Amino acid sequence: MTPKVKNNLKGSGQPTIEKYTGSGEVAEYLGVPRGTVNSWRSRGQMPKPYVVLVAGPIWKTEEIASWWALSTKRPRDWQRKMTSQILSSA
Repeated sequence: MTPKVKNNLKGSGQPTIEKYTGSGEVAEYLGVPRGTVNSWRSRGQMPKPYVVLVAGPIWKTEEIASWWALSTKRPRDWQRKMTSQILSSA
């Protein structure tokens, strides 16, 4: 079962993700199309999945959050506090 994106009820309005997440949830969390996540993965531009299932790759949330916080791919207005919030709930 793929973890689902949850709305954060603490008022930030930003989605949070569970301990493990698939490419659809990663895309929603990062605010990019799912195809972008798949492209980054195929080019080796993001962490390797924890496991690859028939349904697709699964990553550990903390690895995605850490990678994204340091990534040059994220928009300039993206806030690092989102990552710390995710890591603290993982």
